[in-house]
Amino acid sequence: MGIEFQSVLIGLLIIAVVALSIILFVRIRSDKRKLASIRQLDHTQFCELLSTNSLDGSIQNVAGKVSDLLITTCGCESIIFVRKRRGLFELNYYHNVKGFNRSDFKFLYSRDLAIALCVDFHPRKIEELNGLLPEKVFDELSNRSINICFPIFWRDNLYGIYFVKSKMAEADQSFGPLVSSLAQSLSAAYHVKWHESKLERSRRPGRQIAGNAYSNNSIEGKHILHLVKNRNSQSIVRDIFHSVRAETGLKHAALFYEGKDHDLAPRLLHSDQIPTLSTIDQTQFDHLIKELSQNKFIKIE
Repeated sequence: MGIEFQSVLIGLLIIAVVALSIILFVRIRSDKRKLASIRQLDHTQFCELLSTNSLDGSIQNVAGKVSDLLITTCGCESIIFVRKRRGLFELNYYHNVKGFNRSDFKFLYSRDLAIALCVDFHPRKIEELNGLLPEKVFDELSNRSINICFPIFWRDNLYGIYFVKSKMAEADQSFGPLVSSLAQSLSAAYHVKWHESKLERSRRPGRQIAGNAYSNNSIEGKHILHLVKNRNSQSIVRDIFHSVRAETGLKHAALFYEGKDHDLAPRLLHSDQIPTLSTIDQTQFDHLIKELSQNKFIKIE
């Protein structure tokens, strides 16, 4: 009886050892997968990206290094990047994508898409954009086995979207943090460039507007920086509106814009000379944006 009991205990001990061995093997395999991207990461290349962003700030150079790291470190077999310009997303960069027309990846900006993306830099499955992207664009991406997307944005400004094909997205848990850090670096470069361009435009000599010359004095950089530091989106829009009117000598002016809460109707600012002007609904606002994306200005009758 004692020998049989010992045999049972030995059998249970063997089973426990086998189970623990399997658990240990799975854990080691999982840890190796987590470290796969880190081991492949070219630290010199990554440091060059950070220094380029800080010292150079050229979007082209930063974007080039981001694309190189996506290919070499994150296992991205195909890359498509669309950049937002004047209310339209247009193809700006691609890697290992053949047999297409540039118009295949051209589509209108939508606030619903921006709301869905401007949350964080973490890469997400492209299926999350089904219904937000135009059907033609979504099908084109799906047919090319593009499975991951992530935004390039800063605060409320969506600058572009990356669409990539990578098998490492699900197999390697370090894929998300690495891609997020690259996206944030490029987003910072875009945001800095946006402010620099805005400041440069403000320093240009006065131009003719509607046949009337206005003051050649540009808005001082110090004033622009003060506006940039203002974190209240409502007051900064109002301040910029009144500053532009004062600098350009516009007596009659109105500004329609979307607030931070995109579910509300477009908002309106106007000069005292046109107090009876009322705001427009979202459909009219979207139509106006579409028209202005195709023409620099339109005549209102």
